Amino acid sequence: MLAMSSTPFFETHAVPLFLEKLSSSLLSAKVDSLKYLSDCVPKYGKGRMKQHAESIWSSVKETLYAAEPESTLSLTSELLDANQSQGNEVVREALVLLQKVVMQNDEKYSRLIISDAAINMIIDSTVNTCSDSNFSSVSMQKLHAVGCIMYASAKASSVCCSKLFGTYFLRLLNVIGFPDRNLSLCNTNGDVSLSQNLNVSALYLCIELLAACRDLMIDSTALKSEAAAAGETWPSNLKSYSACLIKGLSATLLSSPDQGTQDAIIYLGVKGLGILATLPEDFSSVPKSFFEDILQAFMTIFTTKYDNASLWSQATKELVLVGSYVSKHRDSERMLSFMSTVIDKMISLIFLDDGSIPLLVKLDTVCDIGTTYLKYMLRIFQGLEEVVSANFSNAKVNGNVKAAEIINQIMKRYTAKVLPCLGEAGEADDIIYHFAINIWGHVERSAFQYLSSDHEEKEMLSTTMMALKVAVSYCTVERQSKILEKAFNVLSSNVPSLSTASKSGTISPQMKDDNHTEELHNRQCMKERPLSALASVIIAVRPQTSIPNEREVAHLFVAALLEGHIPSAQALGSMFNKLHMKTNGDVLIVDLSVKELTSVLSCDPSNNGFTWSCSAKKDTGDEGLPHLSFDSEKASLVSSHAVRGLAWMAKGLLMRGHEKAYDIINILLSLLVQDETVNGLPIKHRLAYSDRDQKIMETAADAFEVIMGDSDICLNTRFHAVIRPLYKQRLLSTIMPLLLSEIRKCDSPSSRYMLYRASGHVLSNAPLGAVLNDSRKLIPVLVECLSLLSNDASNKENTYRLLLVLSAILTEESAAGQETVKENARIIIDCLIGLVAYPHKMAVRETAIQCLVALSRLPQTRIYPMKSQVLRVVSKAVDDPKRAVRLQAVRCREAWQSNSSQY
Repeated sequence: MLAMSSTPFFETHAVPLFLEKLSSSLLSAKVDSLKYLSDCVPKYGKGRMKQHAESIWSSVKETLYAAEPESTLSLTSELLDANQSQGNEVVREALVLLQKVVMQNDEKYSRLIISDAAINMIIDSTVNTCSDSNFSSVSMQKLHAVGCIMYASAKASSVCCSKLFGTYFLRLLNVIGFPDRNLSLCNTNGDVSLSQNLNVSALYLCIELLAACRDLMIDSTALKSEAAAAGETWPSNLKSYSACLIKGLSATLLSSPDQGTQDAIIYLGVKGLGILATLPEDFSSVPKSFFEDILQAFMTIFTTKYDNASLWSQATKELVLVGSYVSKHRDSERMLSFMSTVIDKMISLIFLDDGSIPLLVKLDTVCDIGTTYLKYMLRIFQGLEEVVSANFSNAKVNGNVKAAEIINQIMKRYTAKVLPCLGEAGEADDIIYHFAINIWGHVERSAFQYLSSDHEEKEMLSTTMMALKVAVSYCTVERQSKILEKAFNVLSSNVPSLSTASKSGTISPQMKDDNHTEELHNRQCMKERPLSALASVIIAVRPQTSIPNEREVAHLFVAALLEGHIPSAQALGSMFNKLHMKTNGDVLIVDLSVKELTSVLSCDPSNNGFTWSCSAKKDTGDEGLPHLSFDSEKASLVSSHAVRGLAWMAKGLLMRGHEKAYDIINILLSLLVQDETVNGLPIKHRLAYSDRDQKIMETAADAFEVIMGDSDICLNTRFHAVIRPLYKQRLLSTIMPLLLSEIRKCDSPSSRYMLYRASGHVLSNAPLGAVLNDSRKLIPVLVECLSLLSNDASNKENTYRLLLVLSAILTEESAAGQETVKENARIIIDCLIGLVAYPHKMAVRETAIQCLVALSRLPQTRIYPMKSQVLRVVSKAVDDPKRAVRLQAVRCREAWQSNSSQY
C-alpha cells in the first residue's frame, strides 16, 4: 500500500486498476481496493484525482447499493442508525473513501451527489410515499445507502454540508410534518403537531443530515468563521429550525402510530433529540428551557416505555452522550439541568420501588449515565447510599427479603461501576473511605443477622463484602490502616467470643446436643460476618499497609477455614502474598499456619472424634493458639477445608516467588499418592484408602486449579497482589516433571486418576506459550487427561479448557509444533473421536470436531488409517441436536473426504 501511494506518477495506472477490482465478487478484493484508494487519494492530489471523480463516485455508490444486508431488510433494523451498517467492512471502507474524496474536492462531489438521478429518484419516492410499507426490501436498502452517503459526505466538508442541507433538509421537514407555518409557531412557543401518518423514511434521512451537521460542528473548531466567510447559511438555518425540531421530535415520543413503525419513530426521535442536545453552543440557539424539554422527553421513555428494552437502551445511550458532551465542554448551566432533570429523577425512580420498572434496569441506567462525569456519580453514590441504609434497616428490623435483594443489586453496581468510577478519578478518597467504614458499621450492628432466608443472607453478605474489597483497594495506605483499626475494634467489641476464644485457646468446640443447634448456628453466623469483613479488608490492602497482630490474625483465619470459611483461606493467601518476609517472625507465621493445617491431615479419625491443636504450641510457648474438637463424621470435611487453605496459601506465596510455596505443593502432591515418595522425600501423611481419603485426594487434585488459575475475588492486580513475572511458567516446568514421574510409578487406579486430574488443572490454566514450547512432552499427558476426565460429568469445564489447549496446539504453525502433532496423530484422533458424542457440554463436541478438521490437513500417510472411523463418527454428529455442532460436522466430513485428493 505504501509503495502504490509513494509517488503521484502511479495514478495513471493504479486508480483504474483499483476501480476495476471493485467489480470483483470477492469481498476481500473489494475491501483491499477501497483501502488502497483511500490511501492514495490524498497523496496523488486534487489535480490528478479530479479526472477520476465520476468513476470513483459511481463505484462507491454502486458498492453501497450492492452491499448485502446482514439480515432480512426491515425498517427498524436497517434505517435506524447508519453507523450500525458500517459493521460491514465493505460499506465502512466505501464511506471512508467517500469522505476523503469529498474533503479533497467538495465542490465537485457535492454536485455529483445532488445531481445523481438514482439518489433523487429514491428521495422523490420517499417524499411521494405516504406509507413506508410500500417500500420493497431493495428500496429500503438503497434508502439506507442514501442515508449513509448523506451522513459521510456532509460530515466531510462544510461546503458539501451546506449544499445537501439547503437542497434536502427543509424539503424533508415538510414531508415529516414541519410546514413553514409551524416554524412561526415554534418561535411563539406554540405546539407542533405532526402528521399521524409520519413518513419514517424522510425522518431517517433528516436525522442523518442532523447527525452530520452536529459532528461537523464538533470536529471543526473554526467552522463558524469559515462558514460565515464563505457565505454559507446552513448554521443559521439550523438554529432557526432547532426549537421546532425539539418540539416535534418530543411529540413523536408520545405518538401512537401503527405498531409496525412505532418503535422506529420513537427510536429516531430519541436519536434526533440527542443530536439537538449536543449541538455546540456557538451554533445552537437552544435555551435552557428547551434543553430541559429534551431531557424531559428522554425521561418519558423511562416512565412510559419501560417495557421496551431496546428503546430504553437507546435512550440510555443518548443520555450518556449528552452527559459526556455537557461535562466535556463544562457547560455549567446545562450540567445543573442535567443533574436535576436526569440524575435526581433517576434516583427518585430507584426510591420509588413500585415494581413497574425492574430495579436492575434502573440501576444499570443511572450508573451508565453517572460514568460520564464525576459529580454525577457522586450524586448517584449519595442517593444509593440512602437507599442502602434504608434497606439495611428494613432487613434488620423486619427480616425483609426484598430489602436484601435491593441491597444485593446495588452492591453489585457498586462493585462493577460506581466504585471503579470514583476510585479511578482519584478525587473521591474520603467518600470511598467512609463507604468502607459504613459497611463495618452495618457489620457491627448485625444488619445481616435477621433475614428469614439463609440464602438471601449469604448472598447479601457476599455482594457487600465484594463491594467492601473494591472500596478498600482504592483507599490509600493511611486510610486502609484506619479501616483495619475499625475492623479490630468491631471484632473485639461486637463479637467478644472471637477475642475470648483467641485468648482462651478454644474456638467453636463441637456441640452435639440437639437443643443447642440454633445457638450453634447463631454463634457461627456471628463469627462469619465480621470474619468475612476482615478477610475482605486483608485481601484488598496494599503491600505497604501494616496488618496489626499478624500472628493472631493468621491463627484466627486458620481456625475459621477449618470450619469451612473459604474467605479466610483467601485472606491467608493474600496476607502471605504481601508479607514483607524480611524477619524471622514473618516466616514463622507462614510455618506455623502450614503446620497447623498439616496437623489436621495427620490426625487419626478412627476414634469417635479428634481434637486439633497446633503442634507448634509447645515449641513456641504461644498460649494463644486455638484448638478445635471434631467428631469422626466431620473429619473428612475438616481435612478438605485444610487442603483448600493450603492451596490458597501456596498460591499467594507462589505468585510472589517464595520458596515456601513449593513446600506446600509437595504436601499436596503427597495427598494424591499412596505409599509413594514425592521428590525423594518420605511421605509423612500416608492415608488409608477410604471415602474420607478419596474426598481429600479430590480436594488436593482440585487445589492445583486454585494455584494455577486466575481469581477475580482475590490475589490479582486489582487487589494489589505481589506478582512475580512468569510464575506460572516456572511452576509448570517444576510441577509437571514431578506429576509425570508419579504417574509412571503409580499402580493405584484412584491415585493415577487424581494425578491426571491435577495435571489437567495445571495444563488448562498454564500460559499457552509455555505449553506450546514443551508440547512434545505434554501432548501425551494432555490426551490422557482428556480421556480420563471426560468420563466424569463433574469435570466438563476442565475437559473443555483442556480441549482448547489441544486445539491451540493443533493450529500452531511452527515446524516443531506440527511435527509433534504428526507423531501423536493416532492418539489425538482416538481421543477426539470419543469426545464427538460428549453428552455433558455442547462446546466440547463442537471444539472436538473443529480439532478433527485441523487434523485433516496432516499428510495422508499419518491419518489415512483413522479416516473411515472419523467419517463414521462425524456422520452421526450430523444429526446432533445443536445446530453449531451439525455445521461443524458437515465441514469436518467434507474436509476428511477431500483429504485424499490433496496429497
